[in-house]
Amino acid sequence: MSALVGVVADGGFGDGHMGGWGWGAAVVMTAMMGGLGWIIWSMMRGAASGRGGLPEDPVDVLRGRYARGEISTEEFEERVQTIKRTRADPVLTPTAGEARSGGRD
Repeated sequence: MSALVGVVADGGFGDGHMGGWGWGAAVVMTAMMGGLGWIIWSMMRGAASGRGGLPEDPVDVLRGRYARGEISTEEFEERVQTIKRTRADPVLTPTAGEARSGGRD
């Protein structure tokens, strides 16, 4: 124990071991490995939960809203039909301005 206290009191391994960084290099390396591990863990967790960065299908969003009772059966069916029509004919897809104004320009 006293040898460790002596090394720390001298500023680490200042005799050239680890380039004079001493314990600082070990702390920095540990932090870098921990950060890399956290990044990998976060990416794996996101892929496992199905959130691979792809946008959710609009029909799935509507199904969820319908299941939670946020929209009526009629509204659900109307919106699903609208989505199917716009997928079949890209010309029917509203522009950004029409989507904001609800097509009432």
